[in-house]
Amino acid sequence: SGVKSQRQFRKLLVLELVGDVRNTNKKGRPSQLQDISRLNGKLHLPYPLEGRKVKDCVVCSSRAQGGTRKRVKFYCKTCENEPGLHIGVCFEKYLSSQIFQQQDDN
Repeated sequence: SGVKSQRQFRKLLVLELVGDVRNTNKKGRPSQLQDISRLNGKLHLPYPLEGRKVKDCVVCSSRAQGGTRKRVKFYCKTCENEPGLHIGVCFEKYLSSQIFQQQDDN
């Protein structure tokens, strides 16, 4: 089973030389799955939103479950999706948990 056809050999050779050149540009709506890129070891600091802008806190706002919105005027500029976070407990929970899931203990 160690013998490869000419075609298999060429395909393997091309992949070894060029690599996988598939288009990695993501299209469509962003994934709802949690991205652990926020745990990248970089310094995360809260930044104020400009003017009168506000965001939902990704930790304690439970609008999706029919709960209440918790609005914030701060966000993490280092995180890819720039989530809205309350300074203190919410900021710490979001940035220290590898698998962050919204909890109803607030």
